Parts: sequence; C-alpha cells; structure tokens
Amino acid sequence: MSFDFRFGGMAVWLAVLAIGLGACGHAGSARPRPATSPARPGPGLVLGQAPVRDTQGDASVLSSEHVPFGTPMDADPSDDYLMDKGTYMLSYNPRRNVANWVGWRVTASDLGSVDRQNDFRADPSLPDDYYKVVPKDYAGSGFDRGHFCPSADRSRTEEENSSTFLMTNMHPQKPSLNRGPWKKLEDHTRQLVKAGKDAYALAGGLFSERTIGHGVAVPSASYKVVVVLEAGQGLSDVTGETMVLSVVMPNDDSVKGKAWDSFAVSVKELEKRSGYDLFSRLDDAVEEVLEAREPTAPQP
Repeated sequence: MSFDFRFGGMAVWLAVLAIGLGACGHAGSARPRPATSPARPGPGLVLGQAPVRDTQGDASVLSSEHVPFGTPMDADPSDDYLMDKGTYMLSYNPRRNVANWVGWRVTASDLGSVDRQNDFRADPSLPDDYYKVVPKDYAGSGFDRGHFCPSADRSRTEEENSSTFLMTNMHPQKPSLNRGPWKKLEDHTRQLVKAGKDAYALAGGLFSERTIGHGVAVPSASYKVVVVLEAGQGLSDVTGETMVLSVVMPNDDSVKGKAWDSFAVSVKELEKRSGYDLFSRLDDAVEEVLEAREPTAPQP
C-alpha cells in the first residue's frame, strides 16, 4: 500500500515497505530469498523544499530508533528519500541510484549465528519511477557490492540478515577498502557491542562523477561515524565524553594494509565533507564538543 501526498505541487510518497565477518560486499553463491519478508518495513518519505507534514507515517521515519541523534539533513533535501527498513534506516538518492547514508543500531541481541544469506537483490519497495539497482549493475566494474549496514550486524535471524542484501544497502567499494579497513572497523564495532556496549552507526559516501552499471554513483571515499554508549543508554545519556568513532576512507587501493583508525577525522570535518548535519537532536553544547573533538586512539 502506498500514499501520495502533495505539498504545493510537490509529491511526497509514503510507501509502506523494509556495516559481515567476511568480505561484506563481495559476491557469494546466492541463496533463495526466505519465504518470509526479510524486513518489517516502515514508510518512505521524500523531503522536498516545502515543510514536511507531521503525519503518523512521517513521524515513524523521522524518529527511527536507528538515528536517535537526529535524521541527517543537508542543504538539498529533495534527493533524500527516507526509508525505514526495520533493521536499518536510509536516505536513498534516486539521482545517484545509491543511498546518501544508512543508519543502524547494533546491540547484543542483534548478533547471532545465522549464515550470510548472500541474496543480493533489487529493493522492490522503491517508488515505481525510481530505477531499482540490480546485482549485475556491479558486474565487471572492479567494485564490490559494499554493505553500509553489515551482514554480520544482523545475524540473529535469516530474515534480518537477508534484509542487508537489498541493493539500497550497497555502494560500490574497491575490494581493498571493503575487505580491508572498512571491514576492520565493522569487526571492532561488534567487539565493543559484545563487551556490553550499544553502537549507533551511520555510513555514507562522498560521491564523484563516476558511475557504473545503470548510473550507480561511485564514491571517492566512504565515511562512517559510530556513537558508542553503554547497553540501554540513549540520546539523553550522550555527553561530551561519549566515545565517537569517525572515519573517512578513500575508495581506492591506497587503503590496502592500513588500520581503520588511520583514517579517523573529527565529526566536524566529516560533516563539512559530507554536507550533512549528523547530531541535530543533541544538546547544542554537547554537540559542539563532540563534533570538534579531534580523533584519538580507540578505547578498548
């Protein structure tokens, strides 16, 4: 079911729909898609220049548990199609045929022992007039299908793991990045969760003019920010001392053999380069401290 609302002639679609331990984006042998839909989807929402109407559907997207510190916004919201997939939330860019960013929460209960489903596939919940990227768009390109929300962050059930293989959760990454420092940061984040933390991650790309397949934009770099809290904590528990991991990694072979933290940057620098305001719901004083803090060696 879908609903088409219009504000000042601008269509706003509300569609009711849904970073692994191995190389998270490279192809594996495909498995059949589970009979049960792999996600309990939420609505989609296009943010145009007109104010977003405060409907129940809008609120469920804009207040997703996966982006509790604020839905990232930039100066041009017209290419931000927001989708809550249940297991993660994303902003899809129909001009680039790739997500602007994907946000997700990782807790101990999300981690299990199910196998990677490897059922890479188009996302059928995109609006009919959007191109739906398919796995073959990456064929012969030299790029992995790099996960934003990793397969191994959703290993509790087959359905949840399968949801990470939708192509809206992928972006083109060089194997040296996808299987190197990008994966190492994913592993480090899960180790923190296993040690009793909750992690709130947000990842995206800094896009160039290069494309592959049917106009799928290739990022010149991938970025990620991870807010680490004690299990059960949330927005009100964030302070100027909260652990924040923030990186920008070039999407080329220069990253080969390098540690993930060698790409650490301040959140302020990441926001400057991405154009997105990441922590809009934080107290202004706390936000200023966290965003300006220079990166340090990761805490154990």
